[in-house]
Amino acid sequence: MGITINYMGQLNNKDEISDFCSDLVNIAEVFNWDYTLMDEDWGKVPDAKLIKTSDGVKIKGYLGLKGIGLRLHDDCETLNFFFDAKGSLCSPLNIVYQNEEQGENSRWIFVKTQFAPADIHITIIKLLKYIKERYIPNLQVIDEGEYWESEDKVNLVEKRDFISQNIDFLVGTFSEMKIDSSNHLPEDIATKIENYLKKLSSKNINKQLPNDFFLN
Repeated sequence: MGITINYMGQLNNKDEISDFCSDLVNIAEVFNWDYTLMDEDWGKVPDAKLIKTSDGVKIKGYLGLKGIGLRLHDDCETLNFFFDAKGSLCSPLNIVYQNEEQGENSRWIFVKTQFAPADIHITIIKLLKYIKERYIPNLQVIDEGEYWESEDKVNLVEKRDFISQNIDFLVGTFSEMKIDSSNHLPEDIATKIENYLKKLSSKNINKQLPNDFFLN
């Protein structure tokens, strides 16, 4: 949970992918952001899949993506702009889902900014507006901080603070619960947590927390 920016769209002209990447590399270097480039062959059919390893789950195979990932801040997720052969924004996981015949998954890309400074969130929105004007005219953005629509920093900060308070509340709440995950199915654990939160809400222990805030 936390303030997140969601976006999707398609390059106005996929032949501009080189210009797009060069432009963002220049911006990243001006602001001293870390970045990662991907330049795979759009003519090769992607075959990437998820595999289990001793270190966890990893993507193995060919993704067939071009683009750039930007790391604006250590406490912010990577801002990814990777494109498939059609010039559409696409995440590596979306390629995996398609290859596993799970159908056309959502094209939304997301970046969580909750734990980074508010100015990082604002910078990302400004960058997205620049990209919409220059490269992706059909770019759609859902900004949970509402800065995309309003450019209201006060409102953004208030939303971030509200969520941070409730994250702290939940961390404290869960630390009071004793759950032995080895003896419970994931569904049982989720039900126990939900019931516990409902009990707290009914007692008005946290008056800022709506009854259905985390339970939908």
